Amino acid sequence: MKFRHVSVVRVPMELAYDWWTSFSEEDGDEIGPLLSRRILLGQERELLIEDEYRYLNRRLVLKGRVRIEPTDSYMVEYNGKMLRLSLKYMFAPLVEGTQLVVLGEVKGKGWLRFLLPLLWPRIRREIVEGVEGNVEKVESLFQSDSS
Repeated sequence: MKFRHVSVVRVPMELAYDWWTSFSEEDGDEIGPLLSRRILLGQERELLIEDEYRYLNRRLVLKGRVRIEPTDSYMVEYNGKMLRLSLKYMFAPLVEGTQLVVLGEVKGKGWLRFLLPLLWPRIRREIVEGVEGNVEKVESLFQSDSS
């Protein structure tokens, strides 16, 4: 299942890009969807991570590879027991701040291959809500820094 989501982040592009690509073990919170993150291997432009998410009211641990593509995009490829997920985040400057385009693809494994089309609307909605929650975080951080 593929999707595309576009957001406007009302902060300068450099700030938005730096925030989204500053992977840390302090990322995540209990209101999710990203609950926690472990950095398994960190290099300048490539990371191996283990993220714990909450989707469909279930906890899901996914190992992923992050490829940072300076200065305007990065890609995360997760491979879990039940699914594969790839997300590409692309940033472009706008007068209002930053355009964020997220391209994604989710593939189910095992029995999830058959259920994914039924669950897809809710999973997609939860992914988009997570992206929009991050947009709000970045905007509030910038507003508090510039006050």
